[in-house]
Amino acid sequence: MAEKEPNAVAEANWVAYQRARDSGHDKWLETAKRCDDFYLGEQWDDADRSRLDAEGRPALTINEVLKVVNAFLGKQATQRADILFKPRRDATQETAKAINLLAEQILDHNKFEFLEKEVFEDGIVIDRGYFDLRIDFSDNIMGDIVVTSEDPYEILPDPDAKSYDPKKWNSVITTRWMTLDDIESHYGKDKRDEVESNAIAYHTYGEDSVRYEGKRTFGDDDFGFQEESSHLDDKTIRSVRVVERQFRKLATLRYFVDNQVGDMNVIPDELSDKDAEKMAKALKLSIIRKVGKRIRWTATADDVVLHDDWSPYRSFTVVPFFPFFRKGRTSGVVRQLLDPQEQFNKMESQMLHIVNTTANSGWMHEEGSLHNMTTEELEERGAETGLVIAYKRGMTPPQKIESNRIPTGLDRLSQKAQANVAGIAGVEGLVKAPQREVSGVALDELEAQGLVQVDVPFDSLKRTRQLVAEKMLELIQDFYTETRILRVTVGNGFNSEDQELIINGINSAGELINNVMLGEYDVVVGTRPARDNYEDAQFANALRMREVGVMVPDDVVIRHSQLDDKNEIAERVAQLQGVSPPSPEEVQIAQMQQQLELKAMKLEVDKLEAEVQELRARAAQSFAKAQQLEGEAQQQAIEVGIDMRRQAMELQAKLEMFYADLQNKLQLAGIHTQNKREVTAMQESTKHSMKELDVLTKPLPAPTRTQ
Repeated sequence: MAEKEPNAVAEANWVAYQRARDSGHDKWLETAKRCDDFYLGEQWDDADRSRLDAEGRPALTINEVLKVVNAFLGKQATQRADILFKPRRDATQETAKAINLLAEQILDHNKFEFLEKEVFEDGIVIDRGYFDLRIDFSDNIMGDIVVTSEDPYEILPDPDAKSYDPKKWNSVITTRWMTLDDIESHYGKDKRDEVESNAIAYHTYGEDSVRYEGKRTFGDDDFGFQEESSHLDDKTIRSVRVVERQFRKLATLRYFVDNQVGDMNVIPDELSDKDAEKMAKALKLSIIRKVGKRIRWTATADDVVLHDDWSPYRSFTVVPFFPFFRKGRTSGVVRQLLDPQEQFNKMESQMLHIVNTTANSGWMHEEGSLHNMTTEELEERGAETGLVIAYKRGMTPPQKIESNRIPTGLDRLSQKAQANVAGIAGVEGLVKAPQREVSGVALDELEAQGLVQVDVPFDSLKRTRQLVAEKMLELIQDFYTETRILRVTVGNGFNSEDQELIINGINSAGELINNVMLGEYDVVVGTRPARDNYEDAQFANALRMREVGVMVPDDVVIRHSQLDDKNEIAERVAQLQGVSPPSPEEVQIAQMQQQLELKAMKLEVDKLEAEVQELRARAAQSFAKAQQLEGEAQQQAIEVGIDMRRQAMELQAKLEMFYADLQNKLQLAGIHTQNKREVTAMQESTKHSMKELDVLTKPLPAPTRTQ
């Protein structure tokens, strides 16, 4: 049978995988697996353990690495990610708020806090952790953002990269062993049949590409092609390595250009040149073509191409976490603790061996001197408590061999090795108990002092969170292009509530609202305590404020507690104390009472105005009469006019008080009542009455006296 020419794309993909594997990945795998074993307590080499067992010596494992790693994980659990998007250009605060709510909903839906714990643990233990962010259409035809944690053993970063940021990498490879059923599920039956037939009848790239069940009788397992075997029954395929490579490749790209600000956006492939020109003309944009790098996505199984096309994403789907990163070289915490942990185990095992040999160091006796036992029995029972040894008369009594003493300073060396584990990791404040009882504040200070070196991995975690947020924003702007209605949680603690969020929607005026497709945003990454810790801290702070005299309401304290049905309990307490918000029925009753009170005040004002009118008429009549009188009668009429003027001034003061009170009532009614027209009419009537009052209370001219 003629040999089949290998697929050029598959061969290039395999060569790229080999280069990444042989450029340090295999070496890293050995160390990573050793770090994993140390964390799980498998810290002795099999050959060393077998030799010690043969010599009857103990092989202790006192896992200090576990304690250190758990200290890091515990600290990470109290510092959850807090991601915030701020508008920078061509974006509004309202749209930024919508993106923040959407991003939080995406992270909650993907259980991001648990995924981050897995990725952080991978980085601390085996130097590297990885997220993967992509669009998934399995549950939603419009697509949802899916965040997963990837196995670091299956990720091969660009061997030439020297940057933490994958935007500066040229490639990233994900490789995993897949069964034929898995290949059919992901890539279709035709690809499965092609992989199966090629693996059985043709050449493969070696045992690192295809795994078989049973005995293999053909060729060797190098990475070249293998000769066809006549023992086809022995070639049952167990699994095939699938190499999925994302890499940058030069291509001619089309861009929309905003002629005013110079912004450029890549034109999607599915948009034809004709449609792109129409869109550019409608939006008053220009189109240019430039040669640039674009991401190609190729997946192969041995020499079969499963997928080969341009990536739908602007950047790689993989986001890394490296606790310590130096010019392309990565390191975790456990890697630095391997030798100190080994030293500590060996010293503790040696000390235990010395103690064991002290109990039965052996006996010396003259041959034939034992009376009640044989030499073999003395060897077995020599360490028993209360052992009685009888020897023959005239013989030398048996003597116990003096045991080896523990070498001076061996215990101190063991303590030093134990301290080195926590010291190198920089977590003394977390794993070392205080020498005496101290306050909570002092414990926090001690913990902070012991976490100085821990800041480096957590700073790397902050950088990873930044990359995750940027990738999530890219996916939102590129794939959340339709109108979507989502349920989001607004607020934190007991004030949180579910609301409906509409993105890319159209309002009643025909305007696009919450347009998440456009705009540039800055990403701000912070930390916040876990929800349980946050509520516990709020509850403790509320109690502490009450202790120092701050009157924190009882219902607020209850809402921050961990009681079941705390919201219902808080509402009942607020109602009993009379501080709960009024019900709709109570609001309606209060409005009716307020309107009745306003009407009563208006009637009182009308009554006072009528009295002013009467005083005015009587005063005018009195002054007119005084003009016609002379002497004592005229004097009496003037005094009557003066008295009426005094009464008018008293009424003025009283009316001013009523008008001021009425104005306040009307303002409150304007806030609460639904009858705006009635309120407006009453306000206008009050203003008119005030003008009349000014006229009525003007001093009347005194009549001229006749001589």
